[in-house]
Amino acid sequence: RAEFYQLDEQGRYQLVPASADGIYHAHVLPGFRLQVAWLWLEPLPSVERTLLEVVGEPYARYLMEQLRQQGFASEPDPDKS
Repeated sequence: RAEFYQLDEQGRYQLVPASADGIYHAHVLPGFRLQVAWLWLEPLPSVERTLLEVVGEPYARYLMEQLRQQGFASEPDPDKS
């Protein structure tokens, strides 16, 4: 079991439960979410898998650009769209 706390307006930490589907949503990092079950996986999920899950398409675009810069992926062909 994982417990998450957030600071309230009075400066006290309050317990914040994960959602019904087991995901913790951070209030101070908009868009950040953590699948609580990941904390007990062995092996832990890879950084890439985690970032793809949490950040999504922006991280995928970043990875594709890195691959292109290293010569592992070609530029998309605009005629094949």
